[in-house]
Amino acid sequence: MITIVGLGVARGDLTLGALEALTGGGQVLLRTARTPAADVLRERGVAFSSLDALYEETEDYDEVNEAIARAVPQAAQAGDVGVGVLGGGAIMLGIAGISIA
Repeated sequence: MITIVGLGVARGDLTLGALEALTGGGQVLLRTARTPAADVLRERGVAFSSLDALYEETEDYDEVNEAIARAVPQAAQAGDVGVGVLGGGAIMLGIAGISIA
């Protein structure tokens, strides 16, 4: 299962509920580790991977999103994955081609 969790944008935005959802089982994958929420996870000893390398390997934002849309389901093949994204979790739905009404 893939659980998408909004990390917020500031250090205090990561709620306990979001933290529990993100770390509730399996692998933790962050869209980017360059966020205050990543610092909170490090302080709490939560192991995670990030998709930062995809930003460097691609030429534009559309390519980054396409690469992320491939990487997340691929990671989930090994088991449950919590995906942390900046702001709200809705951004990942758009990347995956899922519209929100």
